[in-house]
Amino acid sequence: MKITDIVYGEEEINEPILIELINSPPIQRLKEISQWGIVDENYHKKGFSRFDHSVGVLILLRRLNAKIEEQVAGLLHDASHTAFSHVIDWVFEDSTNENYQDKTLLKTLEKTEISSILKKYGFSPQKIAELEEFSLLEQPTPNLCADRVDYSLREILHMHSIEDAKKIFEDLKNVGGKIILNSLESAELLAKYYVYMNRNHWGEDKAKAHFYIFANILKRALSKKIITIEDMMKTDNEILNILKKSRDENIIFGLGLLKNGFSLKKTESRGVILKNKFRYIDPEFIHNNKIVRLSEASKEYKDILDKERQYFSVKQEFLIIPIK
Repeated sequence: MKITDIVYGEEEINEPILIELINSPPIQRLKEISQWGIVDENYHKKGFSRFDHSVGVLILLRRLNAKIEEQVAGLLHDASHTAFSHVIDWVFEDSTNENYQDKTLLKTLEKTEISSILKKYGFSPQKIAELEEFSLLEQPTPNLCADRVDYSLREILHMHSIEDAKKIFEDLKNVGGKIILNSLESAELLAKYYVYMNRNHWGEDKAKAHFYIFANILKRALSKKIITIEDMMKTDNEILNILKKSRDENIIFGLGLLKNGFSLKKTESRGVILKNKFRYIDPEFIHNNKIVRLSEASKEYKDILDKERQYFSVKQEFLIIPIK
């Protein structure tokens, strides 16, 4: 199987287990799940799919010489994502953790055909679901990991600079099972992009308002039994079509608000509090044959982190105003 990826280029995959998993319905379903949680027609930025990200993580792990078990875990790490991805965390009012899919991963692996594929090749669904055991795939903040690096590179490439995304990728190294950058320049480049993307996309008020509105649409649909929680394992557009046909005034109004646009006005009361999440990385890089963390080597970056941490600590209320 040959895959052409927008970030990493061509990758030849010959391992039968990977080919079978990629072609399995649960992974193919991810082609219809938006990475950012809301489909392009109802969101203010163009996105990419969870499938693109999952295969990207697989390829990145291969380029970093990860063992086959970790490659399998990387490919499957998002298999449990519901329709609209992290919007489900807002539905369950856990928007600052965004870990619903992690808590349901093992169940997804066990109840779908993924389980039989894994067992056929001698892999345990239970072990694959323990993502924190794979040090290249997942790391606690602020370390780099394949999951975090791939979605960052993919957004840098989509929205900012192909050249910068390629430069960062080419400077990544596997050092003792951890992802390290080969230079201060690349560490600063990736870290500053990450800060920018959190301030101007993932953590921006407009994005959070989109999530808030859509989460309330889904809450209404669930409470009115227009959809069930089991339906959330369908695709984005399958659920969206059900919502559009619901004839529920509140749901139709909310969808119109997302599609036609809205503005946000700060207020002292009666508004919506959009929860903040301070996301950051503090990459390690190689300097004079030693591994150094960026904030220890760059006062500028340390100051940037202090500023961002303060910015995201302030709670604000907003009125959501339809654009007529």
